[in-house]
Amino acid sequence: MNEQTSLVKKKVYLTLICLTIGTLLFIFGLSYTEQNVLLTTNYIFAMVLFVLSFITIHKTLKTDQYKILKYMWALDLFFIVLCSVVYFVRVFA
Repeated sequence: MNEQTSLVKKKVYLTLICLTIGTLLFIFGLSYTEQNVLLTTNYIFAMVLFVLSFITIHKTLKTDQYKILKYMWALDLFFIVLCSVVYFVRVFA
């Protein structure tokens, strides 16, 4: 395995870890339905993790065109949209 493939592998792992932690934080915030402050705080932390992983994958996609990176980019975008929709429905409805 060459150095470039190893670097891409590390970035994919980093993205998966950020997606997992962000999703778990957001689900934890959803479990406390009475407190919008806790939900908002966990939403902000989750979005920071999602956006950082999105930026990492986007910068890597500019240099490398692996199919897994395109999949991770789409997955990250899906989680950003999904969590945002759920947050705004829960808070403003």
